Amino acid sequence: MYKVCKTQQSAERQRHIVRCLMEMLCEKQFDDITVQALCRRAEVPRKTFYRYFDDKDALINATADFLMMEYEEFSGPYRAGERRTSEKDMEKFFSFWYAKRELLAALERSGISHRLISRFIEISLAENLGRRFIAQQDDSPDIFRSISCFSVSGLFALIFDWQRRGCVEPPREMAAAVVKLFTQPLFQLLE
Repeated sequence: MYKVCKTQQSAERQRHIVRCLMEMLCEKQFDDITVQALCRRAEVPRKTFYRYFDDKDALINATADFLMMEYEEFSGPYRAGERRTSEKDMEKFFSFWYAKRELLAALERSGISHRLISRFIEISLAENLGRRFIAQQDDSPDIFRSISCFSVSGLFALIFDWQRRGCVEPPREMAAAVVKLFTQPLFQLLE
């Protein structure tokens, strides 16, 4: 578990530690990164690390949460009068992860990509993401839970596969493929 900071200065220091972890992940595997080495990189005493994080594993949730916040800033609001579309949303999503492709590769090398995905599923369930995909309000909560799990895990399966293949297709092309997948009957796409 990691602590929620009460001041802007504490939040910045906590984010700095997480950013240092992300940098280090590009150099070595998560299991090979010690708290001591991370503190050296972040230029903070060990006691500062433990002020924000219970242990090194708590950094995974913090990393996912900070990436989610960074994505929200990145995707930002649409300009006045600009029409929001699923394709534009997906293009922003793929563009964000394209910029993070080295981190994605590092997470996979460390064998912790599934933990990132699990955290994003937790966040989507907490934010009731499933309700955003279906306009009906009378479905059971289990349906929305299933939709959230399917959407998040499916999108991240695509993101990690895309990253493994070298992000050959541009984000716009990936976005169009995803929107097509969600808007046309699946078996029609396979014909």
